[in-house]
Amino acid sequence: MSGHCTDAERDLVERLRAKDPEAFAWLYDQYAGLLFRIGYSLLGDTSEAEDLVHDVFLGLPRALITFEGRGSFKGWLKRVATRTGLMKLRQARSRSTGMQRRGWALPRLVRPRDVDTALDLE
Repeated sequence: MSGHCTDAERDLVERLRAKDPEAFAWLYDQYAGLLFRIGYSLLGDTSEAEDLVHDVFLGLPRALITFEGRGSFKGWLKRVATRTGLMKLRQARSRSTGMQRRGWALPRLVRPRDVDTALDLE
């Protein structure tokens, strides 16, 4: 993976920022599997990983504001997915703690031993 944003990636980002449906469809086809693997590595649950993919794509128009083109688009997208997954873990832990204080039990998402592994998935 290159550390620089390619011309093709810049073009894709511009099309995504312009809300081009074909660009979003292409992006989904190219990266949904990678995002799912990152989500599953972080969250350890198929349904939660699917939710992560959904959340990343729904939030993409807003998140694109932060893409500056200093690195690769793929690397940036992986970081967005990882941050989304870590946020889901924090929210689950917070809900679980609050429910336990009330005497209720919730299933707990398990964070894998090595979160950095999720960033290296291809």
